[in-house]
Amino acid sequence: MLSNEAKSLIHLNIIPGIGLQTTRTLINAFGSAEQVLALQKRDLEAVDLADDVCQRFINGRSTVSVEQELELIEKFNCQVVTIDDAVYPQPLRLALHGGSDFRGPDVPQYPRPLRWRADRPSQP
Repeated sequence: MLSNEAKSLIHLNIIPGIGLQTTRTLINAFGSAEQVLALQKRDLEAVDLADDVCQRFINGRSTVSVEQELELIEKFNCQVVTIDDAVYPQPLRLALHGGSDFRGPDVPQYPRPLRWRADRPSQP
């Protein structure tokens, strides 16, 4: 069973036009993905987001279906892992916290939740 925070991270990551940088900025400013999803437009304006980004966020969070995404995760027997989970890959965790040379152009500062099929062998 996914935590509310994991579900909220998934929700944030399927909002069209809201990228990793905006997601990271909002989570850093407001503490959690759950809190970010509860924000009003005036709250978003307090962190100097552009008007068009604020509007995409406000409109997008109510038009995407996190329930549909969760159904797909279940249907395809996927596992969701966030950076807060103990099984999150250590090299990525270190890279995100500046403890490794692993970071490259494709490693974001605040990663999307990882998803993988449970029937595939996991890599150490």
